[in-house]
Amino acid sequence: MVRKTADKPEVVTIGFNALTLHLSPNGQALTDGSNVEVRTAGLIAMPQGFVIEGWLYDNTVIGRSQLGAGPDRGNLSWISVNDPSSIHDLGFKGDFGLDRAEP
Repeated sequence: MVRKTADKPEVVTIGFNALTLHLSPNGQALTDGSNVEVRTAGLIAMPQGFVIEGWLYDNTVIGRSQLGAGPDRGNLSWISVNDPSSIHDLGFKGDFGLDRAEP
């Protein structure tokens, strides 16, 4: 993400590894898997333990909650960036994957 400062544009990443960053469909937000950085709103913290697997829509992330200290995770769920305190459980275990066909 590029932020303009008084002197020059500044590239800002919220993750430590560029391979773990996911760009929103509209290109206005990034996630590093645990937080979301929105161009117009800044950093938005997701609920503790929620692991983002990708974007469902421009303002909606999808992922699963970490259950305890082990590798177990909860049901697939989605969160609106506009209301990050509400986790919407889809009621089944699963992972989110996206396969885009070339035009």
